[in-house]
Amino acid sequence: MLGVRTSTLALLSVVASLAAAAPAQAAPPTRGERALLSAVNQARTSRWLRPVRPAQPLQTKAHRYATWLLRTDNFLHAELRPGTRENLAWATVNIASARRIVRMWLESPGHRANLLWRAARRAGVGIARGGYRGYGDVRMAVLRLRG
Repeated sequence: MLGVRTSTLALLSVVASLAAAAPAQAAPPTRGERALLSAVNQARTSRWLRPVRPAQPLQTKAHRYATWLLRTDNFLHAELRPGTRENLAWATVNIASARRIVRMWLESPGHRANLLWRAARRAGVGIARGGYRGYGDVRMAVLRLRG
């Protein structure tokens, strides 16, 4: 009987340690992030480009980066691995709709080139909301694209 208990305890110990070591599952995109990805894909498909699909870890990293930019009052591009492109935007919430953010990107040559990059297949979209640089309520948006 003692051998069965010892084996059971050892097995439970192994299972518990494996569960603790497993990475936490990424949070699903927020409603705002889904809306921004939809607006990005609308801009792409209206120009005969294929839509991009959400992908991990791009999604998680874009969300975390948007949050970090807002929290630290920064606005700078991250160091990204080769083959990844990034667009950033921020605006007060009264004008920061998903469509408006995409329109701002389309009106800027560099951002437009990223958004309409033909090789893009996967995307991560991050949006954070809060105070930023003296403004009470803004949305910070991050779009990351990868082929």
